[in-house]
Amino acid sequence: MVSSDFENEKQPDVVQVLTDEKNISLDDKYDYEDPKNYSTNYVDDYNPKGLRRPTPQESKSLRRVIGNIRYSTFMLCICEFAERASYYSTTGILTNYIQRRIDPDSPHGWGAPPPGSPDASAGALGKGLQAASALTNLLTFLAYVFPLIGGYLGDSTIGRWKAIQWGVFFGFVGHLFFIFASIPQAIENANAGLGLCVIAIITLSAGLGLMKPNLLPLVLDQYPEERDMVKVLPTGELIILDREKSLSRITNVFYLAINIGAFLQIATSYCERRVGFWLAFFVPMILYIIVPIFLFIVKPKLKIKPPQGQVMTNVVKILSVLFSGNFIKRLWNGTFWDHARPSHMEARGTIYYNSKKKSAITWSDQWILDIKQTFDSCKIFLYYIIFNLADSGLGSVETSLIGAMKLDGVPNDLFNNFNPLTIIILIPILEYGLYPLLNKFKIDFKPIWRICFGFVVCSFSQIAGFVLQKQVYEQVCKLSKVFFHSLDSSFQDSVDY
Repeated sequence: MVSSDFENEKQPDVVQVLTDEKNISLDDKYDYEDPKNYSTNYVDDYNPKGLRRPTPQESKSLRRVIGNIRYSTFMLCICEFAERASYYSTTGILTNYIQRRIDPDSPHGWGAPPPGSPDASAGALGKGLQAASALTNLLTFLAYVFPLIGGYLGDSTIGRWKAIQWGVFFGFVGHLFFIFASIPQAIENANAGLGLCVIAIITLSAGLGLMKPNLLPLVLDQYPEERDMVKVLPTGELIILDREKSLSRITNVFYLAINIGAFLQIATSYCERRVGFWLAFFVPMILYIIVPIFLFIVKPKLKIKPPQGQVMTNVVKILSVLFSGNFIKRLWNGTFWDHARPSHMEARGTIYYNSKKKSAITWSDQWILDIKQTFDSCKIFLYYIIFNLADSGLGSVETSLIGAMKLDGVPNDLFNNFNPLTIIILIPILEYGLYPLLNKFKIDFKPIWRICFGFVVCSFSQIAGFVLQKQVYEQVCKLSKVFFHSLDSSFQDSVDY
């Protein structure tokens, strides 16, 4: 008799043999002559038919590498770098422009502090911290709302390329209005300058809303393959060009370009302090001109997909079905998503989306699964509401706070640059150092864990801001007590005299 221990010990091998036999049988059914299994986006002497879809066994056993990334992808990343550089270079100096009043001795009336004032900050309209925080938060709010409209237009109506073109136009107009708002006449008439600033904020946000949701998808569309492909190397080795890893690499380059662009805010911080706001707003517009130039150059090389008008239409129809009737009960008993499945609709006698107009059901059960997965994935963004409230509020208050400290000629809004600088340094360290090291030790540091850890680290910035603000207040109180005590002593001496 064979012991149970021996049977359990051998059971994994039996499973492995059965799995291998299944893979072999699937590989035997693979048609190496079928042209549908090949992609001719890349052809050479070692891949005369092009790249080939992997068999099930190859998908598990072959080495995976980053695929071919076209140079047009990197040119689009340069466009994103220029757009982000112009955006952050503009928004970084808005707090000083709106909050602080121009010094009467400012050279030429451009807003820069007079020479010999190392602890003074640039200023223009003098509307106070509340107005500055309100308008910078308005810009942030619009920068997140307009992309919802821009994404819909790019996916469903005018297409991504036209949406980006209109975004470039509105963005350029926004930068022009910022320049108009910085001329001496606009600064002298603060209300007129504020009106021009609000127009600039709205138009810049509109341009951002059309570009932001469409540029990254356009970048990812440039990856030539729709799935993993097998490539034969000159050495004879078979490798898999991993689509997911390739898109991840492209996305990392894209966001690296964003943060390099954000770091250029340091230039406008010194421009506003040493020259004035007209130069501080003119430099971002010059950076922005890079966007249309590079888009014009790269346009012939781009793969541009037509808009898919049915996507948002189907989503709206599905949501209307999901929230019809007693949807709360369905949420409670777990049948909420099943209610919009065409198979379930037909089972309960519903063969039309709209019975009165006899509108056909234009989606499948797979649509419901995809939308459910999308909504489940978007739950993580609920936490970003709290994060953005803290992050955006801290930026304006921090700039104002530093302006009350001893500066020694350093712009008070310079310190906002340490955020992108930190990201530029940490992304390569995390991507090529920490994460591979954790994988080496078989520690699965999942994306949700990374986000959670990031939120914890970000919370320390709020603590640091509290400590710094407390110390400044305490120092101000001490100076105030000394000042009033000296006044009281001088008054007492004059009375005694």
